[in-house]
Formats: sequence, C-alpha cells, structure tokens
Amino acid sequence: MHRIDICVIGEIQMRIGLIASLALALSFIPPATAQDIMDVDTSSPDLTIADMNAIANEQHTEEDILRIDCPVNPRSCTKYGLIAFQGSPNLAKDDAVGRKYFTFGCSRGDPVGCRFLAIAQLNGRGGASDPVEARATMTSACDGGDAKGCAGLAQMWSKGVGGNADTAKANALYAKACDFGEKAICQKLGRAGK
Repeated sequence: MHRIDICVIGEIQMRIGLIASLALALSFIPPATAQDIMDVDTSSPDLTIADMNAIANEQHTEEDILRIDCPVNPRSCTKYGLIAFQGSPNLAKDDAVGRKYFTFGCSRGDPVGCRFLAIAQLNGRGGASDPVEARATMTSACDGGDAKGCAGLAQMWSKGVGGNADTAKANALYAKACDFGEKAICQKLGRAGK
C-alpha cells in the first residue's frame, strides 16, 4: 500500500517540477503585444512565441484560443475556419483563411471540417470551385461519421454534382445519414432515426 502511495507522490512531484520549469521558462519571454498576435503567420497552425506569451499572460480571444488549439484539436481548426468565414470583432472575414483552416481540420480527422471544406470547394469560397474535389471531400466527411456530410454527399450523387448521378447510391447515403442521426432525413425516409 505504501509503495503505491510513494509512486503516486513521486509522479505528482515530477509533474509539479515540470509545471514549475515551464512557468520559469515562460517568465523570461517578453510579453506579447496585440500586434504580435495579429502578425502571426497563419499558413501553419503551429504555436509561435507570441501564442505562448498570450497563453502565459492570459491575453487571448476566443479566436486566439481556437487557432492555438488547432494543432492538437482538429475541431478547433474547423471552428476557427467558421469564424474566418463569418468574421468577428477580433477576426476580419477572410474566406481563404477559413478554407485553409477547414483543410487543417479535415486533414487532421474532423469530419465536420471536411463537410465545410467540401461546401467551400463546391461554391468556390476562398479558392477555386472544384465539384469533383468537393465530392471526394464530402465522402471523407460522411466516412468520418458526419450525418450532414452523408446527406450532402447523397444530394451530390442524386444530382450528379462532381461526377455521375446514381439514385441507388444517393438513397443508401440518405439511409446512412439517418443512421448517423440526421432527423430531417429520417423523416423524409419515413424512419424513426436516432
């Protein structure tokens, strides 16, 4: 019993030491200004010194937090992309930035990011319109479990957007959307849904 307690205490002491070391290291970094945060290159969602300063000084907006969290949380990339598409008091509307962050979210495994990227690709928001690529990206959204992605892909197959039309494939995708919990599709299919 005492051996387990000593191991647990040792691990807690090690973690406290790591936190103290990180705090000490961050104390030597000069504080970030708002301009430092705005000047961060958004071509990569990796953390910068300005990001770490903002975290250490607790001087950050929701947009900063989402952008900083993007490398470890794909859904944060997608949310940041949505804010960039819409604009906010802290982030100017920029479709290209939004599309880039949808790409980050999708490539890191967020099916909702794939769905929004597919919509941007289809409509030419933030880049060229590419219906074929949009269908492939919407397939990733559906394969990842996004019910609305499956419904969108079903519409693409039904109407022949980005490739051939296939009613049977569209119907199977509508059923999959219902199985994933898209209630409006379940109602159209006459099913109870989840």
